Formats: sequence, C-alpha cells, structure tokens
Amino acid sequence: MLNKFELEKRVTDAFLRSKGLIQFKLIKPEGDPPDIIAQIGDKLIGIEVTLIHSNQSQLRLEKNYSKIFIRVKELLAKSGVNNLVIRVEPEIIKGLHREKCSEVIANACLGNLDKIGFNRTELVMNPFLGIKKIVAFRAVEEGIIITFDSRSNSYGPLRSSRIESVIEGKINKLNKAKQEAPKQHSLLNENWLLMTIEGTFYSNYAGVADDRISIGLKNCYDRVFVYHERKNWIQELEVMLNAV
Repeated sequence: MLNKFELEKRVTDAFLRSKGLIQFKLIKPEGDPPDIIAQIGDKLIGIEVTLIHSNQSQLRLEKNYSKIFIRVKELLAKSGVNNLVIRVEPEIIKGLHREKCSEVIANACLGNLDKIGFNRTELVMNPFLGIKKIVAFRAVEEGIIITFDSRSNSYGPLRSSRIESVIEGKINKLNKAKQEAPKQHSLLNENWLLMTIEGTFYSNYAGVADDRISIGLKNCYDRVFVYHERKNWIQELEVMLNAV
C-alpha cells in the first residue's frame, strides 16, 4: 500500500505529464508544506496537494452507494457481464436497503442486456426507494464501471464556496510554514496549490463552477489548479482578494 508521499508523488507526476511536461524530478521535502518539490529545469516549485470534495453530505451518500456498487459488480461478474458502464441517479433517504438496491441495479442491467449498446441507454425510472434512475452503455474495454449519473443536478460542477474554503485553509498553512522555516522556503522559486478530484464517483464532474475565485486572504500561491485524476483535465484558477 502506498504511503502519503507516494500517493502525492503519483498524482503530481500524472498532473505534470497532463500539462505536457516530461523532464522533471520530484523530491521529498524536509517539511510540510509543500507536499512535493518539483524540479523543472532550473526552477524548484513547491506543490501542495490536496483532495477536494464537494460537501460532507455528498461524501456520506457516496460511502453508502460505494458498498452497493461493489455488490452490483459482484452480481454482474457472476452472470458473465464484463464490459458495462452503469450510472445511477440516487436519492438521499434514511434506512437504505443496500442489498435490495444492488439486486435492483443488477437485474435492470441483466434484463436489458440485449438493448444496451455503446450509446447511453435509459433502463428504468424509480425502480426502488433510493434510486431515481439507472442508465447504462457498453464499455470498449473490459470491465464494469459504476458511477453516479453525471446528468443529476446534485453532481454538477464543484462549487466556488467549497474551493474558497480549501484555498484559504492552505494559505494559512503555507504562511505558517514560511514563518517557521524561512530558509527552506526561500530556496523555492514558486509555490503551487494542486487540488485534485480523485477518480471515483467524482469522475462525473466536468469542471468547476467558476475559475475566478474571490477569497478573504492575500494569496501566497503563485498558481492554483484543479486537476481531475481520471479524465486528466486541468483548470487553473484566478484567485483574487475579496475587496468587500
């Protein structure tokens, strides 16, 4: 199992390559922040890596459905299905019956295999309490992928308010680190903040709501990015001081 630094190194490597960079070296810093030091040419860039979530209620919802989706994969694999993408639009309820939900999703796919092609196919609406809709399509590569439906309004772009709170927290952390270890930080040419969306259910996100972010603190990061690990898109944010 990868440790914290190895995980951050992996995502930073993927991010830099997505930016078109090939020649670079990733170094473990003496302190935190930054999480990673990237040597790019003659520059040393401190990169703070953080995973960004939309909100806590969504995290709880995903935790519940992740167990359902694992069970669906097991049921479909037993039936010989091995190249399907399934998207479920959930609803937030208490007392979710996980096993029944798993069976409903699997049966909806198995009962409609003959009409599922490479285009998005709507299978069923409101089949069971906790599920609003199930859609599916064939995958080119072998494997079963189950996510939330990207057309659900609950899983739209990442909201500016969530991004703002993450940036402000990281600014406070970096300013404190600079005060405690000024010599170490003086060696860095730039500081970047890299907010990542991991390749789980967040693969549905197509971007952020606004790439101009207004915060209540002076920004100490030279560049701020949001990076999608699975889809490899990058959005650089313009971070401004809120004048109000």
